[in-house]
Amino acid sequence: MSERQRVKGEIFLADDDPALRDALSVTFMLEGFHARSFADGASFLAVARESIPDAILLDVKMPGPSGIDILHELHAHRVVRRACFLILNRYGMDCRGDGI
Repeated sequence: MSERQRVKGEIFLADDDPALRDALSVTFMLEGFHARSFADGASFLAVARESIPDAILLDVKMPGPSGIDILHELHAHRVVRRACFLILNRYGMDCRGDGI
């Protein structure tokens, strides 16, 4: 994206799967968003307490606080009223990515 193009918004992504984090981050950046990714709940919360993005994507199950734990904490601090949330869930998938 050139410097003259305007960023559409900021997205935070927390997931312990590096391939998924990278793929989503690149996709969001190509669509004009500033994407910031985190490998675990603790590192996400350290930043999210100080900076609220436009959208937040959270993995349900990851090291440290889960996506649900993070959602509860951010709700307690009223962040949920200022950001759009999406919870990622890969349950029911086998190693090929097919539904079980």
